[in-house]
Amino acid sequence: MAIKARLGRLIVILAVVACLAPTPDLAQPGEGSSPGSVVEYVIGVEDVLDIVVWREEDTTIRVIVRPDGKITVPLIGDVQAAGRAASEIAAQLTESLSRYIKEPLVAVIVSEINSFRVYVIGEVNSQGVLELRQRTRLLQALALARGLTEFANKSDIVVIREENGRIERMQFDYKKLVKDENASDNIYVKPGDTIIVN
Repeated sequence: MAIKARLGRLIVILAVVACLAPTPDLAQPGEGSSPGSVVEYVIGVEDVLDIVVWREEDTTIRVIVRPDGKITVPLIGDVQAAGRAASEIAAQLTESLSRYIKEPLVAVIVSEINSFRVYVIGEVNSQGVLELRQRTRLLQALALARGLTEFANKSDIVVIREENGRIERMQFDYKKLVKDENASDNIYVKPGDTIIVN
């Protein structure tokens, strides 16, 4: 009984913290966000979510975001999760569950981040997939790939990004990035980005 009471208090604390302190976004901030502003993490496919409904054990679940971007929640059914913040999903679940539960208190917690993969190929010392756990800039991603080889063309680094069905190619000069001539060029990488060092 004491364990259930402690669990209940923990859930309430997590729900309050989730509302007051949004999770940092792993993707690049939007154009409207100011430097240093806190934006929420955008959930992706294969992320693991804990959905906790206070005092409702049957509705408290752990789910993996499916390849179609959805999760299945008891009493509600399929809910779109990919591309949304945890607070958005919690708000939707609260509204939907209120038809079955009186004043539901819902917390959506990202317990595992598995969707933030960046691919690095070409003249780097360690090609392959980078599994990231925090916001990462281009130079940091190259460092995680153990840097450029001696054969790399430092003025020809390309980031390929797919957004809204469109492929975007962005070219960068490594020397300028390092010299910080244009700090805005050292972009945040996004899930699914491919970095090519020619």
